[in-house]
Amino acid sequence: MVIVMQKEIRLEPWEMLPPDSEKWFALLEKASYPVLEEDETPETGKFYRLYPDGCFGGNRTRYHGSLRIGKHPEKLVVFFNGGGVMYDEYSAARPGNWFTTHFKETYYFNDPEWMGDIAAREGICSSREDNPFAEWSMIQLPYSSGDFHCGNGWYPYHALDGTPRLMGCHGYKNALAVIDMAKKWIGTPKKLLIAGVSAGGFGAALLADDVIGKFPGCEDITVAVDSSLLIREDWQRIAREVWHSPEHIWKRLTGDNITLDSLTALYGKYGESIRYLFISSVRDALLVEAQNGLDGKKLTFDKAAGIRYRETLKKMCADMEERIPKCGFYIFEGPMDQQGFDDAELTKHCVLDCAWMFDHREDGMTPCQWLTDAVNGMVMRVGMEYLK
Repeated sequence: MVIVMQKEIRLEPWEMLPPDSEKWFALLEKASYPVLEEDETPETGKFYRLYPDGCFGGNRTRYHGSLRIGKHPEKLVVFFNGGGVMYDEYSAARPGNWFTTHFKETYYFNDPEWMGDIAAREGICSSREDNPFAEWSMIQLPYSSGDFHCGNGWYPYHALDGTPRLMGCHGYKNALAVIDMAKKWIGTPKKLLIAGVSAGGFGAALLADDVIGKFPGCEDITVAVDSSLLIREDWQRIAREVWHSPEHIWKRLTGDNITLDSLTALYGKYGESIRYLFISSVRDALLVEAQNGLDGKKLTFDKAAGIRYRETLKKMCADMEERIPKCGFYIFEGPMDQQGFDDAELTKHCVLDCAWMFDHREDGMTPCQWLTDAVNGMVMRVGMEYLK
């Protein structure tokens, strides 16, 4: 255990502090939000931390979410952040955080304390003037244990030093506990957007029904999944045996597309009373890597894998349109701008968590415009030419 700036950080034996850790700790401390006390009235437009009792990340650090009361409190965004996926012993033993930068490969993020607030400063969470969602209330849910926000138990595995460990897959408990805590200040919204990026997009699809259940008086609901497409035949087994997800979640997973299964089940329950949105670039670089990991090829990528992803995306959109006829899509093209990815002609991962939400255009429309129109009832399909 290392104590830095009065913050508790629990390190495993194979983890180490980065050589420039003091610099990073200072930046992270500056980026942190204040804690909202039970008897406190939050300022409008300001993010606060919420620490539900008994909630922890995968590295046993206390879990927190973020809450902002907007100028339009009758409108609420519940936003799930991403951070990879853990599905077996190999991936469980290779978490990503500030203390595993020496690892050659990391599969999922397990430290909500130090990254949870930074994630709520860009894209849909940002305070920039051209962000229409900046005036909405928001519950922001950091990623914590590689379980697509739907785990609810312990997974035994062997760590890199060979010792037996237990991974706390508590994404489900953490997310709902933050929402329950936030309801004291939020009440029941009239308009609800449930959205997420990457692993958080999977979380938005998997937990949408649970989130809707927390706000039974709200009838104007949109679900937006950004960059969340991975194929695996045994998602149900992983959800049941690795993440220990609640039965009502893993029972929905009957095919190889966890996002499609989740949205299909949601549509089966709510029909067209909800708007269903899906976003993806055409050859998503990080999903290509993750898919290779799921396929037993470790976190590798190449041009051919990008072409395969495009075909998977094409099938996903066709299947989703068949099952959810009035769904919306935003399909886009753009460089990942990281070493190696551009040479392989792979494309950007996620738009709702970065400036691309406001700056990028497909068919003359930014993701922000497309999403704003959708939550106001005008659901559209943008960039579909990329899939022809």
